[in-house]
Amino acid sequence: MAVPPIGRLSLSVVVTLLSLVLVLLGSRGAGLSLADLTDDPSLSNSREWFAGGLSTFGFILMAASCGVAFFSVSLRKFFVVGRRRSSASFWIGTCSSVLLIDDAYMLHDSIFPTLLGIPEVVPQVLIGSGVAGVLFLFRKAIAESFVFAIPAVICWTLSVLIDVGLDDSGLVVLLLEDGFKLLGICFWLQFCWDMAKRSVGQMINQKKAALGT
Repeated sequence: MAVPPIGRLSLSVVVTLLSLVLVLLGSRGAGLSLADLTDDPSLSNSREWFAGGLSTFGFILMAASCGVAFFSVSLRKFFVVGRRRSSASFWIGTCSSVLLIDDAYMLHDSIFPTLLGIPEVVPQVLIGSGVAGVLFLFRKAIAESFVFAIPAVICWTLSVLIDVGLDDSGLVVLLLEDGFKLLGICFWLQFCWDMAKRSVGQMINQKKAALGT
């Protein structure tokens, strides 16, 4: 029996909470500050292998989101079903790639403010608007998966607001900011997986119908 989408959302909550607990325990056991374990490894003063562990875990999940989205696009292209650049999966995969690159190289946090003199909130708003725009344009194609996409966008928005509006040196603020960010990534991975699974399923049904005729 299939688990309802609302029930499946709890998986992301469990993964996020377990990750935060492990980070807290790791920071105490290793004598590192929480920021060393949550920030991107390239920005950390520590050279320990586990520096930036939470951030790296988020990269892996976001890379998986890109993979499942583009994999479904490749299958549809291989079986000549639909057009690649007009598919929801292609543009969702593109959004995932932009989010991954921005987060991995800290473009909004370092490149834009340092080299271009642009406040970090500006690229964050632009990227967020792009993701929201894609979701809106393809809302009919991904309607059944919005139960995962909307919580992801909400969690990322909360993470950005906490980052911009609160002092990120406090323990609670760090946990909230990185917790909402990771939770949003988990929801997004579920969104990409659900959308890709339905896309491939539709392709298989189309092929079966064509063979049946």
